[in-house]
Amino acid sequence: MQLKNDLNIGLGIGIILPIVVFFCLFGANEAFHLPFKTRTIALIALFINTIPIQRFGKTKMLKLSRGAVIATFILCIVWLIWFLPEIISHEL
Repeated sequence: MQLKNDLNIGLGIGIILPIVVFFCLFGANEAFHLPFKTRTIALIALFINTIPIQRFGKTKMLKLSRGAVIATFILCIVWLIWFLPEIISHEL
């Protein structure tokens, strides 16, 4: 199936993919009692977006790639807002 080179589709993929990966990893973390914090799982889910960004860039689907990059940037800001108080309050 060929994806349409559209910014909105890239935004959708860039937002939905990390959310799905986050819930899968969070469920696995809870089911198998793994020692990962929620913020680590969220970061891993964010970095999953590098795969479609690279794929779209190599296939010259630049609008899709830009949409995924914009979505990743937005999700990174959300991650910072959500977890920054926890990181700042953490004693070294």
